[in-house]
Amino acid sequence: MVSDRMKGAVLVTGASSGIGKACALLFNEKGYAVYAGVRTREAEMRLGRETKGSVEPILLDITCRDHIERVARLMEKSTGQPHGIRAVVNNAGIVLGGPLEYLPLQHLRRILEVNVLGQIAIIQAFLPMLRRTGGRIVNIGSPSGFLAPPFLGPYAASKFALEAATDALRREVDASGVQVSLIEPGAVETGVWDKSMKEAELWEKSFPREAKQRYSSRMQNVWALMSRLREKAMPPEKVARVVLRAVESGHPKPRYFVGFDAWLQCLLARFCPVFLTDRLLNGWMFSRSWK
Repeated sequence: MVSDRMKGAVLVTGASSGIGKACALLFNEKGYAVYAGVRTREAEMRLGRETKGSVEPILLDITCRDHIERVARLMEKSTGQPHGIRAVVNNAGIVLGGPLEYLPLQHLRRILEVNVLGQIAIIQAFLPMLRRTGGRIVNIGSPSGFLAPPFLGPYAASKFALEAATDALRREVDASGVQVSLIEPGAVETGVWDKSMKEAELWEKSFPREAKQRYSSRMQNVWALMSRLREKAMPPEKVARVVLRAVESGHPKPRYFVGFDAWLQCLLARFCPVFLTDRLLNGWMFSRSWK
């Protein structure tokens, strides 16, 4: 039984693939009871087969209040004492790209609902349990949360908001024994970007003529760059190891940058004047050499 594991329980959202799945498998390997939140029944069944019962897949759409409340009740009942819930890893998220000028507002509302409000809803549901155990909250951010790339404005806006919420939460709960960390990985081998690029290409086809004339060439450069970056992306297991460190460290850092590209973007955002950052970022992303 998952609830019998001796290191306590960990909830990982968005665990059907990528970073979330890598975290679920690693925490299971290290002796934690892992509750792996997935959005569909198909993913729930697939993960159950792959892990042969050592991980507990649970249906969890983080935008659905009923799902969150059900999972919170399940974990509170199953984990018990003395170990209880050790950590919540907020990984679930979506990516949306394209020019803000033509972005349907319902798409922006959707990405903010998942990447910001959904994360906060999970925190609100599980913080009382984490406070009792002195547990950890680990949010998965992105360098896009402090350096907004062109044509990734919706995603960057959501990650900027998550970064701010993480900072505020960390300061609010510092006296309660709950510690909060933000993981900011660079390019990672994950299918979420492939899906996003396909959706953006479909969306681009519906653009009015003036939008295509204004933006299509530049967007194609960005998508070509994303394809190049995927070739050199780090495996999600590398990020999972940093998440584990944030959970197990006696003194976890507020932020963990993972990958050289994440550090490079951090330095650019912190130390370069804005006009120079604009010039460097646009010059790099819109280079014809990516096509």
